Amino acid sequence: GVWRETRVRAAPLDALLSEEQVRTARLLKVDVEGGEWAVLRGAAALLRDAPPTLEVVVEVTPRWLALQGSSVSQLLRHMRALGFWPYILAHDDYEIRRALPPPPPPPPPRRLRSDELPAGCDQADLVFSRRDVEALV
Repeated sequence: GVWRETRVRAAPLDALLSEEQVRTARLLKVDVEGGEWAVLRGAAALLRDAPPTLEVVVEVTPRWLALQGSSVSQLLRHMRALGFWPYILAHDDYEIRRALPPPPPPPPPRRLRSDELPAGCDQADLVFSRRDVEALV
């Protein structure tokens, strides 16, 4: 396989960001190849105290969550407890052939109504927002 282990220094987000950065943040993107659950758990205080306009985009992979003893359901409950609702972005398989010719714009993120990803979805990008609406537009 392609996977290799390495050691990296890590710190909680609230130790990396100033109060001003947290207060003015509009978007937080979390894509750490399987470490999303640890990042979101470690950022609980930051997320709880963040402005109501903050939205969080997270790459969610059920099998990687399971390796950490977690699940999609647990991650969604954690974010709901912090006041965030989940919305699923249109799936993209990142194949270059899909970009030629340029595709039409994707639909807006739709509210995820269950505690699991749609059947057959092995990875998804979710937007967590404090807005409780059917679709983010």
